[in-house]
Amino acid sequence: LDRRLEFWLTSFAGVLAVFVAFFPTKRAGPQTPLQQAIGVDNVRDIHYASAGTMIVTLAVVCILWAALEQHTGVGSDWFRALHIASAVIITVAVVFGIVMFCTSPLFDQELLAIEWVSVWAFAVSWLFVGPAYVARERARAAR
Repeated sequence: LDRRLEFWLTSFAGVLAVFVAFFPTKRAGPQTPLQQAIGVDNVRDIHYASAGTMIVTLAVVCILWAALEQHTGVGSDWFRALHIASAVIITVAVVFGIVMFCTSPLFDQELLAIEWVSVWAFAVSWLFVGPAYVARERARAAR
């Protein structure tokens, strides 16, 4: 598997995370300078689009890591299952978010909860991909 794809996808997700941080959703208090400049609704929409795209990208990377485990043969079935489970958790969070967006929210901070669950699911996957990376780099160095 090409590590450049993983690099570009994770870099893209990182840039989107910056957008998520700097483009808030609606505020109860005074508007931020950004909200004043381009409008509260535009800032919110940029946040939603950035968060959604980032989260989907993280799920794709988890699937790539499952494929990497399969390709290198280093990770056990457990590692592959962990990466796939992380992608499934992220996907379920996204579906939950879409349902909440299309209906009425269950609670005030459902978007924050979806983002939180998704990022932590990705983080767990990331913690266990190391051995497969080492095996891939050793195989490339041996060529």
